[in-house]
Amino acid sequence: MTRDLPGLVPVPPLESMPANARAVCLAWYQAGVEEGVRMGRQQVEDEWHGSLEVSAAIARQVAAQEPYSVLAKRRGQPERAARQRALLRERGVTP
Repeated sequence: MTRDLPGLVPVPPLESMPANARAVCLAWYQAGVEEGVRMGRQQVEDEWHGSLEVSAAIARQVAAQEPYSVLAKRRGQPERAARQRALLRERGVTP
């Protein structure tokens, strides 16, 4: 009994193949699995690097902004600015 796949050569079941043909088929299958895993890992790594670049750009943009306490003071909210500075000191963000 063979497994017919459209457009491909019929493939006999492994158990009906001679031992050396079975070994070749399994080796090719294993090589395909390993290549698929390698490609999947590469894709994940590429996507991770892409998200890392986006995150770094956002971090640079945020770091370039003036601190919230400066903006609050500029808006005439000195108490809010003082609370923000105190909160940042309390959480160890600023000395």
